[in-house]
Amino acid sequence: MMNDVLRDEQEQGTWIELRFLSHDAEPDEGSWLFVAFGRHGKTERESRFGWTNRVVHAFIHLLKHFPEEKYNSYFLHIEEDFFLRWVYEWATDRYLLISEYEGQLFPLKTSKSALLNWAEGLELSLLEASSK
Repeated sequence: MMNDVLRDEQEQGTWIELRFLSHDAEPDEGSWLFVAFGRHGKTERESRFGWTNRVVHAFIHLLKHFPEEKYNSYFLHIEEDFFLRWVYEWATDRYLLISEYEGQLFPLKTSKSALLNWAEGLELSLLEASSK
């Protein structure tokens, strides 16, 4: 079962959904993705955007090896207005993720294990989009 949704572990009704709509595996190509942000049980924002394969694979690699130190708590690229920052909270053993999409901030608290599961779901979504 694919898991394209990352849910806040402390605030019910807060999530990020990210899924691949299409994917061209050629080196100079990429993917179209769907993103949705929810808060208080309602979708606040949803959109579609494109990433090259370089960015797609870097993002999935980051999540599979989270928190990869080379990113210095910030995933940034030049292709689209989707960025990710994070802060580790020692008291809760959770990460405060701050997704920024086109200037709007969407905070979410989650565990490292939930991020690893999300990475697996995104990889499956990528494979499914490749076969379409």
